[in-house]
Amino acid sequence: AASGVLTTTIVVDEYTASFTEAVSGSALSYKTRGYNPEGTTMTDRMAVGPTLRFSAGDTVKVTLDNDLEANPGTTTTMNSMHSPGTTNLHTHGLHVDSDDPQDNVYVTVAPGGTWEYTYSIPSDHAAGTHWYHAHFHGNTALQVGNGLVGVIVVEDANDEIPDDLAALSELVLMVQKLEPYAIQQIAGEFQDGGDGWTQSGNVGLSNGDSYWTVNGQINPTATVTQNQWTRVRVAYSSLESAADITLVDSDSLGCEWKLIAKDGIYVDNAPRALTTAHVAPGNRFDFV
Repeated sequence: AASGVLTTTIVVDEYTASFTEAVSGSALSYKTRGYNPEGTTMTDRMAVGPTLRFSAGDTVKVTLDNDLEANPGTTTTMNSMHSPGTTNLHTHGLHVDSDDPQDNVYVTVAPGGTWEYTYSIPSDHAAGTHWYHAHFHGNTALQVGNGLVGVIVVEDANDEIPDDLAALSELVLMVQKLEPYAIQQIAGEFQDGGDGWTQSGNVGLSNGDSYWTVNGQINPTATVTQNQWTRVRVAYSSLESAADITLVDSDSLGCEWKLIAKDGIYVDNAPRALTTAHVAPGNRFDFV
């Protein structure tokens, strides 16, 4: 945030995700939704929301622009799948007001609509790694399964952590388990004839298929310096699956990792020896 204020716009739109055989093992493409997608088709990459970084005491202003197609009808029966084109924004980990204009999960941003969120971050807010996602009651599974997610980082104050930790270079990783075939089944359950966008023009999808992305990419590469610690922030999203994340030192370089925080809270005795990170949807963890 600049001068205590972070101002940004997040656009929700439809696009086609297309993965080539060289990346995904078998070519596939499907209709989905994303935050700030780059064009009507994205190849070998998914749209992921921008990382929102700010500090305690800041004001965060997010304009949510909904460019999704019109809903197929007007049915909004409680506890049913409906209104695939309606959206909103919900944060995990922030200690802010649940009423307007902050983290009100009952906000309705209809197709073509815009909503201005203004979060007043308390001056004593703890630092940590958090996340945000679409949370309209009636289509949350669809839109989160499409990939409407992003990372939040509340920065550490100068006197909160040791200087050597504060000085580390940093990676932010949004890890997603995506299940486009399962999303097709969810889309078929929507009121007013189903979610036509999600169900149209899909190629190469098979029952039970899933794949993993990191920052929207399958098997991406990030470079860190050998014999130098790097801080890594991870947020995890999926429809319903927990995951075990491990460090594989395939080149026998002597790599190791140590846990420093879980769900935005520093752990006791950090850095703590780490073998496997067990994560459920919505969990976050920080390691070096």
